[in-house]
Amino acid sequence: FVNGRGPFTFLIDTASSRSLIFEHVRQKLGLTRSQPAQLMVYGINDVAEALPVKPDRITVAGEEVKGLTIGVLPGSSSADPDGILGVDFLSHYFVVLDRATMQLKLLPPGEDSARAYRDWSETSLTPRLLKKFPIRFWYLSARFNDRAINTLFDLGAGTTMMNWYAAERLGVRKRNFTRLGPKKEELQDVL
Repeated sequence: FVNGRGPFTFLIDTASSRSLIFEHVRQKLGLTRSQPAQLMVYGINDVAEALPVKPDRITVAGEEVKGLTIGVLPGSSSADPDGILGVDFLSHYFVVLDRATMQLKLLPPGEDSARAYRDWSETSLTPRLLKKFPIRFWYLSARFNDRAINTLFDLGAGTTMMNWYAAERLGVRKRNFTRLGPKKEELQDVL
């Protein structure tokens, strides 16, 4: 919910530095520009400028963040989500993603909130700067066979990906796939 209105459908994207809404939502809510300069939005693949707006409150799963400046993206189709929930919102909480029940729980940060989930498998997420942009994203350490690889935690990605440097450390050689790989037009938002 945005300013108590909704519900709106948001995509959760941990590789988006800012939460965003589409133009049709901005119009519906009557939100106006909140600052003179455009808002810089950093993603895994690019940097974009967006119209800044500042709703009074955004409410997700009963949790509320007040005064968050978000960006506005150009129009979308009715099949698309109404917005994107980025790390600026999620970083306020201890986030539990339960894929079995398809639930997202936003709990106050700290040990008390985590206590109920101690028997779950877990991994620490570490905020680190993305090499290309001055923004922090969430990373985790993963193991592929016997190799440790630092990975970006991106809930907006449609598939697990790795760069060629990491693949070659695992023994997968780029030269073996130059003719067999996907066509360039089939790849979207891949570094």
